[in-house]
Amino acid sequence: MHKFNIADKVLGATFVLFGVALFVQVLLPENVFAKGFLFCSEAALVGGIADWFAVTALFKKPLGFPWHTALLPRKRRVFTDSCVNLVKHQFFSRSNVLKKIRKLRLSVRLFDYCTGPEVLKKAADFLITCAAKELPHLSLSDLPKSLLFQLGDEAYAKDIFTKRICAFLVEEKNVRPAFDYLVAYLNDYLASEAGHDKIEGLLEDLQREKAGNGIASLMISLGNAFNVINIDEATELLQAKLQKLLSDAAMAQDGDLMVLRQKIISQTILLLSSEEAETIFCEIWQRTLKSEECARAINEFIEQNRQIVIADFASDGPLCASLRKAIGVALLQAADAMKNDAALAKNVDELLCDAINRAALQAQDMIEGIIRQAIGSLSDEQLNEMVYGKVEQDLNRIRLNGSIVGTVIGLGLFIVMHFFE
Repeated sequence: MHKFNIADKVLGATFVLFGVALFVQVLLPENVFAKGFLFCSEAALVGGIADWFAVTALFKKPLGFPWHTALLPRKRRVFTDSCVNLVKHQFFSRSNVLKKIRKLRLSVRLFDYCTGPEVLKKAADFLITCAAKELPHLSLSDLPKSLLFQLGDEAYAKDIFTKRICAFLVEEKNVRPAFDYLVAYLNDYLASEAGHDKIEGLLEDLQREKAGNGIASLMISLGNAFNVINIDEATELLQAKLQKLLSDAAMAQDGDLMVLRQKIISQTILLLSSEEAETIFCEIWQRTLKSEECARAINEFIEQNRQIVIADFASDGPLCASLRKAIGVALLQAADAMKNDAALAKNVDELLCDAINRAALQAQDMIEGIIRQAIGSLSDEQLNEMVYGKVEQDLNRIRLNGSIVGTVIGLGLFIVMHFFE
């Protein structure tokens, strides 16, 4: 406001023209054009000065004039209240806020934002970081009990037996591998010390059963004394024969051994399909789960896997990368599913609109305080500069219009006065 603008320059030029017109009027007092020129320049000067005074009186006291001047500084409180009312009750009114928010389609923006690659990566990293922090301190003492309780359910055991074991063994492609595994297991058992002791015990039981009392018992005792009957040799012989029989049955392509193998397989399948086999399996299953060895094995398994997972998370290993990828895919699928759900999108829009609307209404009091603090912190000069800077061009045009209108009115009045003279 301290610089000379175009309106100030025009006012100065008008004052100079008035001086020239006055000088010409003194030289040519009877000249009509000199009189008209003086009249018009005088009217333009008066109009320019009047508008300069009016515009300046809005911000300062022109020429020290004290009455009804410096309106903006003196009416600072009214100006502040008007600004508060405009922003609080017009810009941030409930109807305007709701109207603007509903046009934004917030649910679409939210879902698009959530499905962005950076957001998905940050979400996956956040979940993995939380898991890595909590996993070492996570108490897993109740997990084995809960797991054993669920596994020990009779219905679950029957389901495993019928749908997993029996269904697996009944399939044609699995029969031969299962039989080979059984043969290998029996061979290993027969070759072991436990198998030897089992056969030896059976032979001894058979010997006692056949001996009974009397002469047969005496003859068997004599045979044992003179090493005619050697249980240990008989055990080794029977052990070797059984192993060879099993091997031949496994390798046989035709003949009696193949028929025997097929009968064993069919009888095994038939046995597994019976209720007795299911009951026996359930009893063995539940007895195994209740054993201390099973509980200890489960505890060791859980702890070993926890340490593996902790080490993988610490080194950002393959498990961590796979988990991050799986979390990203799951989040993307969830976001897409929600995005395509019209009812959910509507509910999200309503929820977000209500939340933002409540926040905007609550912010009205904050806005009022901010506006009052901002305007109150300005000096009179700063307040004048802030307002004047926004309307300077318009105010200059008003002042120019004052000089122009004054000139036109002065010319008109001079013509009328000269006509009546």
